[in-house]
Amino acid sequence: ILMSRHAMQRDLPTFSGEPEEWATFAASFIRSTQACNFSNDENLSRLQKCLRGKAKDMVQSLLVTPENVPEIMQTLEFNFGQAENIIGDLIVKAEAAVTVQENKPDSLIDF
Repeated sequence: ILMSRHAMQRDLPTFSGEPEEWATFAASFIRSTQACNFSNDENLSRLQKCLRGKAKDMVQSLLVTPENVPEIMQTLEFNFGQAENIIGDLIVKAEAAVTVQENKPDSLIDF
């Protein structure tokens, strides 16, 4: 475990509540917690450092005691990790993407 803690990144990726960030954030939390055997105390500190924006606002009242770590993760998953939210967000971004014009290949490049 000690070697895992030294080899593995201790900090979590920033999570602001964007649905497309959820999978990376959640996987990093689970993987590092298991590999390094992080306690709820350590995970609370890690969560306090990495959460921003909507995500932090959603769980702010829970970020006070280590016993809340499972509830924090459940709340984040319920609000930001649902497949329909992720897919919906990706659809909105795809619809907002620039349409490439057949006779203007330079419309593919964002200057």
